[in-house]
Amino acid sequence: MRAGTGGWKSLSLGLAVLGALASAQAAEAVTTLKTGMVQINYAGDALQCAVTNVSGHSLMVSAVRVKNGANATMASLPATMLADGKTANLVYYSQGQARCEADVADGDAAGVLLRVIRSDPTTRGSVDGDAAAAPERAFPRWDTKINDPSRFKVLSEFNNEAVLDRETGLVWEKSPLTSAVSAQGQAIQLCMASNTGGRGGWRLPSIQELRSLVDPTVGPPGPALPAGHPFTNVQVGGLVGYWSMTNFSSDQAWLMVTSVGGPRITLKMDNTVFQWCVRGGQVAETQ
Repeated sequence: MRAGTGGWKSLSLGLAVLGALASAQAAEAVTTLKTGMVQINYAGDALQCAVTNVSGHSLMVSAVRVKNGANATMASLPATMLADGKTANLVYYSQGQARCEADVADGDAAGVLLRVIRSDPTTRGSVDGDAAAAPERAFPRWDTKINDPSRFKVLSEFNNEAVLDRETGLVWEKSPLTSAVSAQGQAIQLCMASNTGGRGGWRLPSIQELRSLVDPTVGPPGPALPAGHPFTNVQVGGLVGYWSMTNFSSDQAWLMVTSVGGPRITLKMDNTVFQWCVRGGQVAETQ
């Protein structure tokens, strides 16, 4: 009986200690870090709150929020323990005014970098306050249509050999090879080995990614690409097309016919098909 009573006393003491620790943590002063307000003019644009730990040690970020112009919380992240150099991201899609906030302990405020990053602050809408310093752009997204030449950007950092598609976030070769390859397998290998723009990471696109470039209002002779596109040396004529990595069967694969932008099935050993490499995104090798 005495042993049992001692056990209850130990438990009560343990709970009291835990309660005191919790009260001390709750009483710890908190600093709310805020960015400047950002105006999102397009429903498909993404706003990213990026909270980066630059303190040199792990620290707790007790909350991350997106607030609108009326100071209402539109989205939030729960408490997050961040290792040094790591970033917690909160992504939010909406039109109108928005800003980011992050709650950290007073002693950690100087070790936290809070940025608001719009999907493309260079051409879409306006950026104010702390957001103006954020260099990031182009979240990959497939929920927006951009029907003007600003959809594409020739990338000077890739020696003007690559093009960013702001509608999907994919990066394409500006000028695909002008000679056909001997088979789908060779096209896959050539893209994997490519160093276009001074970078690797290229691959053969899926048929869906190829057709994301198509403007269906453009008829033959093509190419069926949006007006004002910056691509050069795109091959057209008859059933001429570009390989995809999407297989139809064990010996057949899909290609895109550039004169009309439609899909077609051909043998994987067809030696009349061209290659057009892409960078970024994720895709399964067979679909």
